[in-house]
Parts: sequence; C-alpha cells; structure tokens
Amino acid sequence: MAAVPFYQMGVPVVESEEFYKDLDPILDEINLKCVKMDKDITKQYVNIIFEVVEVIIKELKNDEVFNKLYSKLDYVGSYFDGLRVAKPTEFDLNLIMKVPCDYKQIVVENTNAKAGFVKVNISKALQNIQQSNNEKVIRTIKQWCDNDGYLLENKVRQWLEGVISCRLGHGTKEVPVPSGRMVRITFGKSGPAFTLHVNIGSDVIDVDLVFTLQFPETMQPPGPIRWNSDLAACWMIVPKESTDSRFWRVSFPYSERKLTGSKYKLKLINRHLKALRDARDLQIASYFIKTLFLWEAHECSMYNRTRFWEKRQGYLFIYMLNKLYVTLNEKKLPYYWHKGNNLFDKLTQPHSINMANQISRVISKINDLILKKDKEKLRSYILSLFKIAENELPIGDLSLQDKIGKNEENSSCCIF
Repeated sequence: MAAVPFYQMGVPVVESEEFYKDLDPILDEINLKCVKMDKDITKQYVNIIFEVVEVIIKELKNDEVFNKLYSKLDYVGSYFDGLRVAKPTEFDLNLIMKVPCDYKQIVVENTNAKAGFVKVNISKALQNIQQSNNEKVIRTIKQWCDNDGYLLENKVRQWLEGVISCRLGHGTKEVPVPSGRMVRITFGKSGPAFTLHVNIGSDVIDVDLVFTLQFPETMQPPGPIRWNSDLAACWMIVPKESTDSRFWRVSFPYSERKLTGSKYKLKLINRHLKALRDARDLQIASYFIKTLFLWEAHECSMYNRTRFWEKRQGYLFIYMLNKLYVTLNEKKLPYYWHKGNNLFDKLTQPHSINMANQISRVISKINDLILKKDKEKLRSYILSLFKIAENELPIGDLSLQDKIGKNEENSSCCIF
C-alpha cells in the first residue's frame, strides 16, 4: 500500500521555497483586492481623523491639570506600523503624559505576580518635586497613588474619564473641524482606552485614546522584562485593568518598529495573515499575529538569516501560517517582551485546537493542489479562503518581480 503523504496526516508540512512559486501571483491578486488600502480613501480618512483629534486635544487642554501634564500624542497601532488591512478604520493614539518630577527618582519594579506588568513608585520623586509646580497638579498626582506612593491605574483612568466627560460630554455630538465640515462623534470606553467613534459616510472609524507614561531609553525596565540594547528606545506603561490596580502593562512600540522595520516582505505577509484571519473569522488579536513576526524577526537576527524576508511571497505566507498553527496547537504564544506571559492563556483548549485544525487543513489543501499542478483550482481555493468571488478578480499577469519595489513601500503607512 502506498505511503500516505505526511501533510495528509493532519500535521501540516512546509515545503521548499520553489514549491510555492505558483502562490506568488495569486497572493498578489489577494493583496490588490482585500489587503492593500486604497490610497484615496486612506488619505481622506486620515486627514479627517487628524482634524478630529486636533479639536479633541485642544478641548481637553482647557482642563488645567490635563494641560499641565499633557506632553504629546504618540501614534501607535496597526495603521502607523504599516500593518493595517483594507481600510484605515482603527487608530491607536497614546496620550503621553509628563509627571513634573525627576524620572530618575521614579522606581519601576517587577510585579513578581503578572508577567509583562510593573509597579511604579513615585513617592521619592514627589518628595523632591519643585514647589513652583502648580499645587492643583501635585494634588491630582498624589490622588493617583496609594499610601506607599504606587501609581494606581484605576485612579488614573477615573481621572481621565472625568476630564473627557467634563470637556467632551457623553453620547453623540457634532464637532466642527478646521476644514469646515461637521463630523459626528460618539464617545465610548474599551478596556484602558477611551474611544471616539467617528462617522464618515458608511464607515465608523474608531480612535482609541490611552493614558501613558513614557520613559527614556536610558531607563531600563526591571528584569526579567526583555531589554536589548540594539532595540533600545523610549518605552511606556499603560493602564490595564487587572487584579491589582498597582500593575501597569509595559509597552515597547518604538523597539518593535526597529525589530520589524526594513524587513522586506515581513509586513506584507503579516497583512496577508490578518486578512485570512478576518475572512475565516479566527478569534486571534492582531497583536498576537504581530508577535509571531516579532519572534521570527528575532530568530532571523539571532541566527543571521538576514535575507529570510526576501524569500518568495508564497513560501513566506505558508511558513508563517504554519508558525501560527504550531502556537495554536500548543496553545502557547509567549509575549515577546516577557516569556512568562502566554498571550494564548485565555484561549480554551478546544477553541485553540479548532483554529489550529482549520489552519492545518488550509496548508495541506494548498500543498495537495500544488502537487497536482492544478493552478486554476489552486487559485479558486485561495480566493475562496479570502472570501473573494471568482468574478471579482481578473487572472492577470501579476509578477512578483514587478512588485519587488512596491512591497516595502506598501508596508509603511505613516504619513508624518
């Protein structure tokens, strides 16, 4: 009896780079239809959002304490990282707040209880604060702390919620923007973020505003949180509800950009996985997918695989899809900045295995169709995976070589 190919036994196999050459033009089609953002729509949406945020920040600065503590906006999230798919309908903006003290006297401690979180004690820093500072500001900051001087994330969120409610109100309102148009906005809350739901035609754009404190790269977070001098950059703490209000989540957006930037097709493949996730309704957060790529970029750097992301698009897509399969099958995806934090910890075992099996079947089916050299069925299957009807796309002659200069161009969508 003939041996059953390994990929048909339920465990996917990643074949050679050349094996997946027929996937390249199909993925180019997918990119055009459901991955790549329309430049005109993107420009329109981004311009409106920037106008709305300008008005919102101006209004919030009418609060005396907010105005004294506000430093700047930090543009983070998938759009500004070049990882957004299809339409720019979600934006993450960090409100960088500046506590008026010597940051060298702030003590950042490991929680020893929740991986990837820290405690922040500002008692010594407040004792040595200059008396010339506004008394109302100092009083407010002290109200954010417990009796031992630890910052409490719930107190900070309550304060910001109060400022937003007072200055912006509740429910839905029409806001005039500098271009002269009126924009309808609804205010809401989502975890640590305050969300602006901005209505633009048939789309609603969500803008998350999050209170953050930023630390300079000269101030390292406590171990065992990762710190790599090659990726050194400003980092921050973000309030996130947990069992202990003294716990703050660490965030390293600038270092992550250093790690994933200038990696040729890395961001392109990341977007393809996100598009597939959306089409198949897999319950996997975008940051979890990004974490897969952070780890792979780390491995490439560690083992000097400098040209890995120059490999064929089809191969890289299957390779990273298989990485996702492995993590789901094991129900284990370590947080890049602290291995002790398993990002899949809240997934149930049946749910994790179900998604892993779906991905396994996808890889096995693609391998099978390539082996059978049935390009038309392969194309039809890939289009169906991304929920694209056959008549929505011409076959076309889309060569990967023709797009080499465009992949990295489309990988970064920052406009500032």
